[in-house]
Amino acid sequence: MKAKICSHLPPEQDHLRQRSKNPPVFLCDADCLPKKCLAEVILLWLAILVTTRCFFGVSNSAGWMLALYLACVTLAAFLNFTLWRMNPA
Repeated sequence: MKAKICSHLPPEQDHLRQRSKNPPVFLCDADCLPKKCLAEVILLWLAILVTTRCFFGVSNSAGWMLALYLACVTLAAFLNFTLWRMNPA
């Protein structure tokens, strides 16, 4: 049995219910191509990079905290790419 997504929303907020069913990015299931998933990680990396540069303009400590997060996402992207290359099927 499928769980109802956002079943608590009133009918006048149906647009929120529809949006929650189909998120535009960051959702790769078993049928998703690995290239698409890697592309999503790259988009996330670019967004974090832009945010990090903006944060450095406000506070150095905030910028360095985001730089560490960027390093973690870089490692995750590298592992994702490596697993994709090791498992071509």
